[in-house]
Amino acid sequence: MIKRTPVTHKEVFSTGSAAANVSVPNYREIDVVDLMPCINFGISEDPHGAISWRKGTFWAVRSGDWKLQLGDPEVTTFLFNLMLDATEQNNLSVSEPRELDRLERWI
Repeated sequence: MIKRTPVTHKEVFSTGSAAANVSVPNYREIDVVDLMPCINFGISEDPHGAISWRKGTFWAVRSGDWKLQLGDPEVTTFLFNLMLDATEQNNLSVSEPRELDRLERWI
């Protein structure tokens, strides 16, 4: 079975713990998803509403087919529909204001 839903490397921790039937430490919040229900029961819906990441002033969020990238928010904003533009050549941040607004809410 091939899944086309994006996940992050951090899901290895919670999914591996669940597979080994080991509890995840509860002394701090771990913001990841256990993917075992998707693996065991073939659940096909996205286990995340969105995934996001940050490095310095760079932010990105991915939800469904859409990806938003922000450098310095006052300077660079890129919005891509990855289903139609997998190589991220067409910036849709001006022509798709609803998607831009929806993804900015995740940051």
